[in-house]
Amino acid sequence: MRLKKALSAVAVCTCLSLSISTIGMADKVGNGGANYDTASPEVKKKMEENSKRLQEVDAFQLSEFKRTQDVISGLLAEGTDIREQEDYLRNLLELSAAFNGKLVAQTAIAYVDQARVLENWTKQLNGTELAPGQAFSLLGAMKNKQLQPDKSESLDVLATGLYTVALDGGLDIVERFTGRTLPSYAVLGYEAKVVPGETDLVLRNSAKEPVKLYMEYYDGVLYMYAASHDPVDTYRIVKEDQESIMPRTIIQTGSAQATEGSPGAFVRIYRETLNAKHEVVKKEWISEDYYAPVHRIAVGAETSVVAK
Repeated sequence: MRLKKALSAVAVCTCLSLSISTIGMADKVGNGGANYDTASPEVKKKMEENSKRLQEVDAFQLSEFKRTQDVISGLLAEGTDIREQEDYLRNLLELSAAFNGKLVAQTAIAYVDQARVLENWTKQLNGTELAPGQAFSLLGAMKNKQLQPDKSESLDVLATGLYTVALDGGLDIVERFTGRTLPSYAVLGYEAKVVPGETDLVLRNSAKEPVKLYMEYYDGVLYMYAASHDPVDTYRIVKEDQESIMPRTIIQTGSAQATEGSPGAFVRIYRETLNAKHEVVKKEWISEDYYAPVHRIAVGAETSVVAK
């Protein structure tokens, strides 16, 4: 018997269609990442109870999603791996009929939004659909929603989240820029910077099926998802020639202030397309990301540059 319940998640009201006979406990219902096959009898019982509640209690569907997001927020603050929790979120979201298919990419970025704009931006842009062949401009989409963002780190965080799911989800990258330094919230190879009036983030859906973008800013974490009705291929990001570029020491005289430097970085990003047999059928160059090191300033008798 199929039961339909309202699921409010990722700031969008959707419909949850469940079948108790087709949902495997080990891969569809868990305790924030617990493995049913290896769990203790007590945890298995709790997971089975949760499975029933997910089908019968509207409020529990939302609270379970939010609970897992709370766990992710705490783990990100600790610098702990969140892959199991992300898998659990994926399972919860794929039960939603609004996706009508499966997730093709997702990311979670911990960021304290001092400007307090990400919650509204994600609500306005949540559910954006890219038809086959359609291009998406971040600034254009925000303009269509009567949003007028200024240059800010919050805008860069939003762009970075979108770029991450676009890169992992197989969308074409038409236009993308990076900053001079890699921000703490971004992973090397995944940063995107947008400056209104100067730079934008532009993507294109070259697949034969529509792609939907879901997003939410909740409890200090930006969640971003890309979903497709019937994805044919999967994608894998490959980093090559990655290196850390050490700063040099510059000795200056006079009233110069001593400062500590910081390393730079370089990486080449490629995207592999895999078919249903997980065979690589295409490898494409995406970008070369370079961040210059910030050299260390030391005060000395004469101005010179020395290797550190």
